[in-house]
Amino acid sequence: AAGGAAGAAGAAAAGASGSGSGTGTSGTGGSGSTEGSESSNTPLMPQQLSQLTWLGLSPDTVAALEPYAIVLPVPTPVNINTASAEVLAASVPGLDLASAKRLVVQRTARFFASLADARRLIPESTAQFNEVQHSVGSSYFEVIARLRLDRIWVQEHSLLKRDGAQVSVVWRERGVGTTPPPNKP
Repeated sequence: AAGGAAGAAGAAAAGASGSGSGTGTSGTGGSGSTEGSESSNTPLMPQQLSQLTWLGLSPDTVAALEPYAIVLPVPTPVNINTASAEVLAASVPGLDLASAKRLVVQRTARFFASLADARRLIPESTAQFNEVQHSVGSSYFEVIARLRLDRIWVQEHSLLKRDGAQVSVVWRERGVGTTPPPNKP
């Protein structure tokens, strides 16, 4: 797993834990909060998956990663309690997709309290969860909210970071639109 733009696909899967720096503001055409940088000489790093095209990824590759990945500001382990079967299979050497799907079904009944709980469910496999790359908790959370009043809607998409009881916004995007009236015969 890696943070920032490098290795976003591996780091991203559905929330993870890690640490970060303070917040700042940027953006035009909507409001956004972004993780601040330590130096004004640092390059502009992608904050969202769609921005990985800046680094040369094709739009098709980014679209393929979209259901499974998110760009986070720091290296973070994959949360095995929220990651998809595809992300689990991709992040654990020796874990096939069928075994990963069994893990996802098992955690539906009860979340894993530890990596050892998950390991016990795949005893026939050589796959092992790595404490550096996997965890059972998250510090980052993606929130999507939509409010509609008649035909007007407002949508907000945010990435939040929890550090104990403190919650901060890493970035936020807002959009406004209207729904067309229904067709009348």
